[in-house]
Amino acid sequence: MGQGEFGIVYKANLKSMYTSNGQTIYGEVAVKTQLPNMTVEDFKNLLREVKIMSTVGYHECIVSFIGASTNNIKKRK
Repeated sequence: MGQGEFGIVYKANLKSMYTSNGQTIYGEVAVKTQLPNMTVEDFKNLLREVKIMSTVGYHECIVSFIGASTNNIKKRK
């Protein structure tokens, strides 16, 4: 789909995911990956973006945030 400040964005198909309030989410989603040459400051900015997006909630003019994978966060991946 394109490249942002912190990573490359891909279009993907989410088969199904259950939310904490019991809803099922599915359909086309955007998946952002980090750039391989990210600095520590870039990584901190990405984490700030995740934190902000996780608190926004639904708004018709903003892409909804579903989640983030933090499996390799200590490796900055």
